[in-house]
Amino acid sequence: MPKVFVVNEPLKRIPGSSAYGRAIDLRPAEVFGELVYLAPAGEPPLDPFGWWPEMAKKLLDFNPAEDFLLPVGHPALITAAASIIGAYCGTTQKYCINILVWRGRELGYVACQIPLLPNPEPQGESHAQEA
Repeated sequence: MPKVFVVNEPLKRIPGSSAYGRAIDLRPAEVFGELVYLAPAGEPPLDPFGWWPEMAKKLLDFNPAEDFLLPVGHPALITAAASIIGAYCGTTQKYCINILVWRGRELGYVACQIPLLPNPEPQGESHAQEA
């Protein structure tokens, strides 16, 4: 069964309370597979060594042929998850990262593919400025 790797579930303060609750409903993503949470909900610790090893361990189960990444939450965690998947999958074979993108008009997620290139070669002219 495919899995949907949820990067970091965002939280929001519940009005009139000091408690936090879910900021978005992730249940529509279950259409694509079982939800697997890569990091605890909410704001991540500033020290990546607090969350990086656990995220990397969970992503060992990522199968680029059938699983999805749901890029929600803190940008640092989203970037880390994509780079880990690229490191695991992009070095030996050409794969894509299947990601889910929210489409408000359809009120659901749609699948999108981002190619992983093992050794990307620069193409076209260089736009670097010389000193």
